[in-house]
Amino acid sequence: MLGALRDQSYMKEVVNKIIKTREETRRALSSAGLRVVESKTNFLFVDLGRPCRKYWELLKKEEILTLCLENVDGLKEFGSYLRVSVSKREEMNLFVEKLLEVLNT
Repeated sequence: MLGALRDQSYMKEVVNKIIKTREETRRALSSAGLRVVESKTNFLFVDLGRPCRKYWELLKKEEILTLCLENVDGLKEFGSYLRVSVSKREEMNLFVEKLLEVLNT
């Protein structure tokens, strides 16, 4: 059995941190005018309102890894969406900062 499953209080603490960080990130992106799909998972879909490949590449140069749905066969109709996994608060704050920077290029 996985250690996290044995330690229920630790698992709940981690899940709560993910939820809090996900919601803070969603609010920051929404406040910047981006559409963020409601999520109950450890990732967010962010609609950039334009094809995402250019911004995915710019973020990748900043060592921020996301998934551009424009690059996924069968999902090209969602080509304006980035998928980002929720990580530590500091990393998510950096993601928001860099995403807003590259969107202004």
